[in-house]
Amino acid sequence: MELAFVQGGLATLADTDRLMTLGSLFFESLWIFHSDRNDPQRLGDLKGLRIAVGAEGSGTKALAQELLTIKAVTNQNSTLLLLDSQDAANKLMKDEIDVACFIGNPRSKTIMSLLRSNSVKLLGINRADAYAMQYKYLRVLNLAEGVIDIVRNIPPQDQALVAPSGQLLTRSDLHSARHFPSAIDHSGLPTF
Repeated sequence: MELAFVQGGLATLADTDRLMTLGSLFFESLWIFHSDRNDPQRLGDLKGLRIAVGAEGSGTKALAQELLTIKAVTNQNSTLLLLDSQDAANKLMKDEIDVACFIGNPRSKTIMSLLRSNSVKLLGINRADAYAMQYKYLRVLNLAEGVIDIVRNIPPQDQALVAPSGQLLTRSDLHSARHFPSAIDHSGLPTF
């Protein structure tokens, strides 16, 4: 494999000596939804709850567990469940779990259905700027009041989210002339 898309922050999970970043391409937010019967205000308030942190090996799991650990939310004081996005969303809607974490685009079917649900709420990241300053691969994204649905006012107030970047990686020994030819051929005409 010569190129790969990777979520920012996952470098600690792989041998990166032979890899090179070609650039950050996009951001995908960390979404934390909770049942409307609990009212956490910050990540530390999730202690003691049943939390879907993402599937094994996923970027969601890596980021969710890293941020939860900072706030001392661990398997010792909470139930951290390894569920894929669809299972987590279904269990949250059925009130079988208390919290579910996702990384994704707000236009995804799963995220959109949770944002529009009356039985779950989005937890904004308190002190998002501090997380982004401490973890250089994170950016703060503001989900503005009403941006999802202006008539129903979803979300009901501005929410700060953190988002890792999607990065394009290559092997450091990949020679640019061999795989990325110039846009100009010898006749001076552009090639496509």
